[in-house]
Amino acid sequence: MAGFEALMEYLSAHVLTCLIPAFFIAGAIAALLQREAVLKYFGKDS
Repeated sequence: MAGFEALMEYLSAHVLTCLIPAFFIAGAIAALLQREAVLKYFGKDS
């Protein structure tokens, strides 16, 4: 049971320290930059 609790603690810390800031950064990129500029650097080469 201790291993499961350690896993849940790690996952909750990972969500708070990595995923939430990543969503805010992605939202800022989407809100502040034009779509064409974003696709120029992050889009597929077609």
